[in-house]
Amino acid sequence: MTDKEAESGKEKMEDRAKEMRAEMLEKIEARAQAAMNDERYDRLRTQLMRRILSALLVLSALLIAVTGAMDGGWLFLNLILFGGLWFLVGKATRGFTDFPDELVDERIRSTRNKVYRYAYISVVAFLALVVVIMALGNIASLNLSLTGDQLFAGAMALFWLAIVTPAVIFAWTEPEL
Repeated sequence: MTDKEAESGKEKMEDRAKEMRAEMLEKIEARAQAAMNDERYDRLRTQLMRRILSALLVLSALLIAVTGAMDGGWLFLNLILFGGLWFLVGKATRGFTDFPDELVDERIRSTRNKVYRYAYISVVAFLALVVVIMALGNIASLNLSLTGDQLFAGAMALFWLAIVTPAVIFAWTEPEL
């Protein structure tokens, strides 16, 4: 293969990648327009309802740590509850935290950037608090040893909490959507 053929192939791949991105953005833009015009979930978009849903979603994420270490189907039920609440928070916020920058206005983009910063800080602070509690427990000779199931459930709760925190903060702080 010559350099000219290799360069031609590279250009074709780059062109195809640009076409695919444009097609994807078109689909996302159509989804964004549908979300903006969707009135079915307007009753969830009041600030009070968004705050209630946000609080329940965070509580459900934290309960994953508790139910994950228990026997029985409690974790499965809690994950179903969590998924339903996550869906409702997404509908209440119109999915603004998920859309690319090209599809949201400057105010939403600015708010979303601030929300992601606060979400990162809050999740890291929560994780640091857990580490400090574990360290103090070991220093005070408390038996804070955790089983593998408990560690897994705690890690899963932290994972889901990290994913939903931006949407929760956005839903909690925005005066109207």
